[in-house]
Amino acid sequence: KKYKTAVSLGGSTNVCSNLIGWAVVQAKYARMLYETKKNIIEAENLYEEASEKYFQVSLLEYEEKHEIYFNWGNLMFRRALMYLDSKKLGKSYKYLCNSSERYLTAIDYNSNHSDSLYNWGKVLYSQVDILIRKSGSKFFKKHKMKVMFA
Repeated sequence: KKYKTAVSLGGSTNVCSNLIGWAVVQAKYARMLYETKKNIIEAENLYEEASEKYFQVSLLEYEEKHEIYFNWGNLMFRRALMYLDSKKLGKSYKYLCNSSERYLTAIDYNSNHSDSLYNWGKVLYSQVDILIRKSGSKFFKKHKMKVMFA
């Protein structure tokens, strides 16, 4: 409730900062729900709500655009790890691709953002890990998989 009130206050920069803060809290809570209770349904709902907030703020004018996409990439990466942990490799791979796209967008906005570069490397490693775990042409064709390189 406090975040809803905070989002409505102030100018565009405050709205963006508040939406980002709200999304970060939701994503952290989703991670905690999954890691402590293995509640994938509630965690997925929270991740989806947080992702929607990142989408909303991405449409607004904001000086630190890379921050939006970096945090959105983090959300997608954590979502992918949740599905990897629950042995849903296809879904995990999908969210890794989404995460990769967000980190690359963050890098487009700020090529010196080392955290985005580092996290993009973790995503690529995780993609390769999934491909190695399930190597074989049937798995690749079924999930239409590709490793995303710039």
